[in-house]
Amino acid sequence: MCTALLSDDTYADNLLVVGSSSGGGLALSLAMSLRDGGTREPKAIGLLCPWLDLSLDIDGTRGARRTDPVLSVGILSNAARCYIADGNPQDPLISPIYGELGGLPPVVIVSASADHCAADAARLENRALEAGVKIYHKRIDGLWHDGLALSTWLTTARDGLDWTCLTLRRARDDSPVGPS
Repeated sequence: MCTALLSDDTYADNLLVVGSSSGGGLALSLAMSLRDGGTREPKAIGLLCPWLDLSLDIDGTRGARRTDPVLSVGILSNAARCYIADGNPQDPLISPIYGELGGLPPVVIVSASADHCAADAARLENRALEAGVKIYHKRIDGLWHDGLALSTWLTTARDGLDWTCLTLRRARDDSPVGPS
């Protein structure tokens, strides 16, 4: 589906790949796979509270955030074991934090201070900047994992979602990724 959209100029000039939580990891893995496959890339990548390093959950070294009411380290650990099965938790298709980031389109990251996955977003920001990738990162204090989903009820989440939409639009418009 994605490659079909990217092959059509009508859609390709506006296509963004966005994912939340584990979908953030999938969005980043997809963008790296498209880049590595030599196909056209999305104009920008959006990662909302992304889960990017499943190896931390397999070996039990993810730092706990006591204030996250949505996720626990145990939930992440169980989900990682189910998803990885016999795979290598440091395979970039499983844990995209270990992939080559150079040459990716701009990346918009939203993280939350009370999120167990906040450290994944911070690591990605540092690695992407080192690789020359344009990064926009907003860390929302006091919010937890996928708290943007509560934008109807929480002003903080609504403001974060507004920032995300505006920044994705800006990243798309400023993207160096063009027709191939």
